Amino acid sequence: MGQTLSEPGKSSGHYGILYVINESTVTTKHSDTGSDERFMYGVSEMQGWRISMEDAHTTVLKLDQQTNNAFFAVFDGHGGSTIAKYAGSHIHERLKSDSGYQSKDYKAALKRAFLGTDDDLRADPAFFHDPSGCTAVAALLTDDKILVANAGDSRSVMSVKGVVKELSFDHKPQNPSETARITAAGGYVEYNRVNGNLALSRAIGDFEFKQNYAIQPEQQIVTANPDIIEHDLNDEDEFIVLACDGIWDCLTSQQVIDCVRRLVAEKKELGEICEIIMDRCVAPDSDIGAGIGCDNMTMMVVAILHGRTKEEWYDWVADRVNRKWGRETPEELPQLYSEARIAAARNRAAGRGPANSGLPSAGLSMLQRILNSAGGPGLGSGPLSGGLASRLAFEPDSSDEEMEEDEEPGSAGKLFGNRNKGLGEEDDDELMGEGAEKGQRKELDSLKAQLDELEDGLEDKVKEAEGEHGKNAAKSEDTAAHTEDDKEAPPNGYGLSSRLPTAIGSPLVPTPQVLRDHVRTPSPNLTSAAGSS
Repeated sequence: MGQTLSEPGKSSGHYGILYVINESTVTTKHSDTGSDERFMYGVSEMQGWRISMEDAHTTVLKLDQQTNNAFFAVFDGHGGSTIAKYAGSHIHERLKSDSGYQSKDYKAALKRAFLGTDDDLRADPAFFHDPSGCTAVAALLTDDKILVANAGDSRSVMSVKGVVKELSFDHKPQNPSETARITAAGGYVEYNRVNGNLALSRAIGDFEFKQNYAIQPEQQIVTANPDIIEHDLNDEDEFIVLACDGIWDCLTSQQVIDCVRRLVAEKKELGEICEIIMDRCVAPDSDIGAGIGCDNMTMMVVAILHGRTKEEWYDWVADRVNRKWGRETPEELPQLYSEARIAAARNRAAGRGPANSGLPSAGLSMLQRILNSAGGPGLGSGPLSGGLASRLAFEPDSSDEEMEEDEEPGSAGKLFGNRNKGLGEEDDDELMGEGAEKGQRKELDSLKAQLDELEDGLEDKVKEAEGEHGKNAAKSEDTAAHTEDDKEAPPNGYGLSSRLPTAIGSPLVPTPQVLRDHVRTPSPNLTSAAGSS
């Protein structure tokens, strides 16, 4: 069948306030490649700064014996790994056994595959107390079409003459249509999170947000119902990319297309291309940049051969790049982080530098306590803070000096989640699919806007806390003056709880027995299983 699955671990994901990250990054990559007469793919995954791997992926070059259909998917787990692992081994099986698939009603079959897998998980006693969930972006490639089904904020894009065409759009709670569904189902959106917790609005699993039994699965606070975009294959189509948000948080859709094209022109293998791009995305350190570049990363490139051999396809793309056919491809890959930051991280790793980035960290624990207090805001994607995020540079920097704290990120990359439009920009409705909002990509809805809002809120909370501390101190002095022992009242830590910070989110769970029984554990190099189903 030619299927590969990643081996996710257990860690937090889109839940909660603070990321749980390693003290050092895990840059070991597990990559795989495969091909037939129609398609060629390369995929790679990397744990990065997270304490474990939660992503999963599936590659099936021949989905069934009756057609030449292929299936590729990426699943980004959060709150644990089990749902992503289950979805990665079951969605394509449900798809090919669906009556709609057999009658070539592929859109209906994809929808039922997503929702049916979600129902199967919910009905399985092994998952009754499983708090995890996952995004899912899946591409079904037929003889003349590509259909991409998406639930969550993983993404798929296509290169058409070097111009990006988006095959999915991100499901975020702040999107008007998503907010409307969430509130109609009895939920709310706070700090751009579902019920102040989940940073995406569609997912498989996450059953705590699917408790309204009076409404349909498509209407739940969080739904597994995918949006599906259909593309008619033509001779200008070069390749598609599927990846989790660990990639898209760092690079725009067009930048990813540019990187792949340039590296194909340099005759890099597709798996190696994914590895190179992940190395560009992973942050040199984890204490600044709001968690950008600190997530698990999975990336997949699928070449559309159009009857060419592997060598002919490489020559074809290289010729288009060199002749500037379509969009001109930049000669250099984007430099996401400043040379000074990279050098400082290397020195710290070698024991030649300070233990931190040199940024002021005093008061961080107090801010963490504020964030974790009742009603505290959730942070979009990682370690504090809005001010710290400005130290992440997405432009070349040959200076040996540290960036100024007020330096703005350059135009070479995307700092906070904005995605560039490409092909068919004038026909947004066609590319974005039914129900998408044109305002989805505005900077106001980006992670930067969330962090700016959070920073303002934190300043207010700190001021309030300091004021409360002053009142408490005054009360203590007044009480001490009137007590017989003249004892001094103990300080109250800015009026906040002295408990250690605790991240909001769900506890981790062991892999259920059903997964150990039904999911094949791949070898470390993710070697594809031979044959077909």
